[in-house]
Amino acid sequence: MFSLPMVLLHHDIGDANIMVDEKSCHLVGVVDWAEAESCPFCLNLYTLQALMGKLHLKNGWTLYDDHGALQDVFWDTLEQEVEGLSEETIRTVKNARITGCYSTRVSPVVWQKTEGLRL
Repeated sequence: MFSLPMVLLHHDIGDANIMVDEKSCHLVGVVDWAEAESCPFCLNLYTLQALMGKLHLKNGWTLYDDHGALQDVFWDTLEQEVEGLSEETIRTVKNARITGCYSTRVSPVVWQKTEGLRL
């Protein structure tokens, strides 16, 4: 079984803590490192859920229409940038993401409403 390396994780990555260049759409900064700690790689990928939709006070959590495409782009980019990932490693990374969802503040309500997201 493949084990994930220990890395520094932000634990609060979300649209409020990332800075993106308006013209290029490139990430230019990350703020609010107060909750950072050493954890297995990808354990904080639960934050993908937050980037796939938005919370409305009246309607609750809703996914963006293109949430499937957004996920595809993320996983395709990860596989391209980290060359040589085996299927077992990718499966382990995806399982770490799920573990992160269950072990953090992602509520069961948000998880249920995002059940259309592919694991």
